[in-house]
Amino acid sequence: MNRLLELLVAGGVRKYGANTAWLFFEKAVRVVAGLFVGIYVMRQLGPEKFGALSNILSYAAMLASVAPLGMAEILVRELVTRPDDGERLLGTAFLLRMAAAVFVLLAAVPVFVVTGTPKATAVLVMIALSGVLVQSLAALELYFQAFVKGKFIAMSQIAAVTACSLVRLVLAWKNAPLTLFAAVEPLLWMVEGAFLLWFYRRDGGRLERWRFARTEAATLLKASWPLLLSGIAVTVYMRIDQLMIDRMLGAGALGVYAAAVKTAEAFFFIPLLAGAALFPALLNAKKTDERLYRERLDGFCSLMFYGGAVASGVLTVCGVAMVWLYGDAYRSAYPLFAVIVWRLLFLSWGTAMNYYLYTENLQLYSLFFALLGAGFNIAANLLLIGKFGAFGAAWAALATSAFLVMAMPLIFGRMRIFVGIYWRSLNPWTMVRALRGAEGTLQ
Repeated sequence: MNRLLELLVAGGVRKYGANTAWLFFEKAVRVVAGLFVGIYVMRQLGPEKFGALSNILSYAAMLASVAPLGMAEILVRELVTRPDDGERLLGTAFLLRMAAAVFVLLAAVPVFVVTGTPKATAVLVMIALSGVLVQSLAALELYFQAFVKGKFIAMSQIAAVTACSLVRLVLAWKNAPLTLFAAVEPLLWMVEGAFLLWFYRRDGGRLERWRFARTEAATLLKASWPLLLSGIAVTVYMRIDQLMIDRMLGAGALGVYAAAVKTAEAFFFIPLLAGAALFPALLNAKKTDERLYRERLDGFCSLMFYGGAVASGVLTVCGVAMVWLYGDAYRSAYPLFAVIVWRLLFLSWGTAMNYYLYTENLQLYSLFFALLGAGFNIAANLLLIGKFGAFGAAWAALATSAFLVMAMPLIFGRMRIFVGIYWRSLNPWTMVRALRGAEGTLQ
């Protein structure tokens, strides 16, 4: 026991633990604000209007998935491995993402024409989508992530979430039109971007030193294009079910389904945040000690599996509160939630595999996974929504998550290492062995 305590208070563990704690605190604030404000908004709007708003935001999210260019993890990796080139990397990434944001806004119009989107819906989508311009400042978030300064990310996002939650409460109270609700999305990015910039300057950074470099642009784009396409595909299979329900079952059914999805996805940050916080530790181990790197990978996967299982079980039980918190209009949302929330288990388990791909520069496999997942999800939705309605979409989402995590390592030879990693992760002592092997060198 004393030995375990020594490991837990070692300098490296404290460093990454404090960073993760800050990010978890921000997400906890986001979840609490999202749930309580979201419940009030849902009750005020009703399933029909809430379904219409969810359709708009899902549409905007699918278009906006192009703007980040898939370079988040790549930029973090480059900043960790080449810290002296940070200003050139940040300047290049910022201008590339700004150019992508402009492209997204211009390309949205022909997309509306091809898909036959009603003019009123298209206007609202464009309002929500305008936030991609400010989202370019998220490069600063990646800078703080790379140098393990999560408290600046957390404080920026808490400020943005708090401000926008208050705005949403007022809008719901006043029964405001959907136009104003859509406008809250770019406001969120504006507030967060302003705080990130302020903290960056306080930390000694200077935007005027940022430089665009063609060689860096070529390097980032070459490494990130598979992640760009996979990010688009992932957004499609995360959001396409809501667009399909809206078309096939109507806005009212979508409102109930979106309530279940929104509640479940509020907790999906857990594995993503753990992965983002520990990614620099995996990279540093990869540079110094291959054995240590493998031990951390095993321990990380074990932590993700048991954390995901416990979280999914607890949330399934606690989700019963939806029945009375959301009101009678959303009573049928709980059975949907009880299925969808178990995606957290597979999302958690697969996070280690995703970061293995980033570390080993195998981003192309992420593209294969995402494309197969998108195709599987669309086919499953087409088959199940017609037969079982929104409940079919919930099972399609869960089946897609399980398919991606369990089947992909069996399909691709380079990924079969994860068959063994998954088996070892079932042993809870794998986490302890990983810590013991690190011996406080988690730097």
